[in-house]
This record gives sequence, structure tokens and C-alpha cells, in this order.
Amino acid sequence: MRADPQRVKIIRIFSRLCVGGPSIHVISLNDLLDRKRFESILVTGTTEPEEGDMIYLAEGRNLDIRIIPEMGVRIKPCNDIISTWKLWKIIRREKPQIIHTHTAKAGFLGRLLGKMAGVPILVHTMHGHAFRGYRNFYGSGFYKWIERNLTKISDSIVTVSEDVKREIVENRVAPPEKIRVIELGFDFSPLDDLSPHRGALRKELGIDETAILLGAVSRLVPIKNLDMFIRAGKIMLEQGKNIKLIIAGDGETKSALEQTTREGEMESSVFFLGFRKDLPKIYADLDILVNCSHNEGTAVSAIEAMAAGVPVVATQVGGMADLLGYGKYGMLAEPENTEDLARKITDLLDHPEKAGAFGARAKEMVRNRYALPRLIRDIDNLYIELLDKKSIGRNG
Repeated sequence: MRADPQRVKIIRIFSRLCVGGPSIHVISLNDLLDRKRFESILVTGTTEPEEGDMIYLAEGRNLDIRIIPEMGVRIKPCNDIISTWKLWKIIRREKPQIIHTHTAKAGFLGRLLGKMAGVPILVHTMHGHAFRGYRNFYGSGFYKWIERNLTKISDSIVTVSEDVKREIVENRVAPPEKIRVIELGFDFSPLDDLSPHRGALRKELGIDETAILLGAVSRLVPIKNLDMFIRAGKIMLEQGKNIKLIIAGDGETKSALEQTTREGEMESSVFFLGFRKDLPKIYADLDILVNCSHNEGTAVSAIEAMAAGVPVVATQVGGMADLLGYGKYGMLAEPENTEDLARKITDLLDHPEKAGAFGARAKEMVRNRYALPRLIRDIDNLYIELLDKKSIGRNG
């Protein structure tokens, strides 16, 4: 693809397009930023087999995507050396005005190489709470040290919520004036009319119409704490609730979750669906979406469920309290408290009018707050502001 000297060139670097909100985010930005003013290149690596791959979202969008097979989330010295060299060659060849990185590993390589190559503007987005729940004490300390030093060469740090910004400031990773909060944005049109999908999931799984469907749409990884979801379901089943648990996703903890299900003699009540692309079909039949993560930035599945009018119950961690309006748009349960999670879900089951009110309020809120045009406008404004600050002409 030939460079257009009339456009600002952006290289967006993302470790891999695994299933999750950040993948949707980077694809949307590369697709929808004004192509008359910006030339966007997405550099990404490969996913692990258990992570799922969202490259299909880019199909048919005429995007410039450069895949470095050796680049991924895990540390593999030989692959990392090769991917660093390949990324360096791309940066040197393309000579972008802006490098925008996403996720920790891409943020480290992209900003360091960008600085070495003399790229004028370096931006990094933190999509979640990176300092809690993912690493041990020593690992978190080392990561903070790295990020503090990378912040010094960054022109802006973007966070997806005020809560994530607060954590960064409290950990002295970046000063508040260097942080820009830009919340996520989504295309909610597939969730506008769910009536054609109603009943399809129940029919697929052979679930009676009288059963209440509780769902989790998530990667199956330790931070998501889905064992708590199953244990809460066990409590409600023992109380005589007619519920079924739907888990849409895949990942490294699947075997352990299946074991928890067997130990609780819940095989007939828990359904593992694997990764699904037909999310409207799932949200159409869910009665409640549950998020019980150890830590969470902004849960995409919760936003999608809210946009579909599905009430949400979540543990009060990370940005979930802010997303749920501290109880205005959904129910918040105590972190790591299975009994409280079961109580909060049961409260909605026993009071369907409350569940309906949550769903209606949340639907209106997220469709305004997390609209995709707003995200594109905010990123556009950030880039123009940084270009003007450095007196870089917008004609390249």
C-alpha cells in the first residue's frame, strides 16, 4: 500500500487479536478514523490456540494489517528477538508520525522502538487494571518500574475509565496531566432487535422456557474467576431455583471449571458453549449476565448485555462499580464472596420488576455513553491535539 503524503500515518501496535474488547477496539479505530486525514496500519501478532482469534472482524474492511507471526502475549526469547527486528523494520520503513500501542508487551516494544526511530508522537492505551490480579508482588513492582520509565517517553497515556486513571496515578506510574480518559465505544446495531433470536439458544441447548438463564461471556482465564459463578449457581440450585448457567468462551481454565461442575453434580445445569460469534442469539435469551472477576477494567460483555437490556450482577472490582453506576444500572456483589453473589442474583430472580428496571436504565445509558462515534471523535481529537502541540503539519 503506497503512502499518501497528505495523510498523517499511524502505526497501531497490538500483541494479538484474541477474543476480547481490546481487539474490537483496535479494529474499530483502524477502520473508522477519517481515512482522508489518517493512514492507519495495524501491526499485530498471533493468538494462542485457547484464546480465540478475532481477525474475522477485520474481513471486508480494507484494513492495512501487518501480522508478525512471532509476536504474541507470552515471553519467548527467540520469537521476541525476531518480532522486535520485524517491528523495527516496519517502523523504519513506514516513518509514522504517531505510534499508538495497546497492551503491555506491545506498549514496551512499540514505544521503545518508536523513540529509537525518532517517531514524533507516542501514545499508549491501558485497557484495564494492569497492576492487580495479573502478576505477583514482585512482577507487579517490576511492571510499574517499566511503565514509569516508558511514561517519560510517551506523549499521552490513554485509559478506558476514570478508575484505571486513578490506579495509574496512585501507583505513581504517570502524572494525571499526561493521562487522557477515553472510554470504549461499540457498534450496538446488532443488538437493536433481538426478537428474531429469542428462544433459539434455549432450543439449541434443550432448555425449558421456565428455566432462568444466567450467563457469563468471557475468556476462561484465572482473572475472570468463573469458578465463583459456578459455586454461586450451586447455592441457588440447592435453594430450589430453576436456573441454568451458560458460559460462552474458552481458555486455560476450562478443564478446572468442568471439574468444579462435576464435583458439584451440576452437569445438567451448566453449559459450556466455547467461543461464539452469534452473541445476539445469546443475549436474546439470557435473563441475567454475571461478571465475577478478581479484577476488571471495563467488561465488554457487561456493556453488550446492558445494551441488549439484560440486567447485570457483578463483583465490585476495577471499573465495574463505575460502569454500573454504583448500583443504579446493575447489582454489585462483594469481591470473592460467593454467598453475596448468590444473594444478589437471587434478589433479581425474586424481584423481576427490579431486574427489568435495571435493564431499561442500563440500556439507555450505555448506548449513549459507549457509542462508537463518540470513541472515534475522542481519539481524533487526541491525535490532532498532540500534532498541534508538536507543530506537526496535518498534511504529513
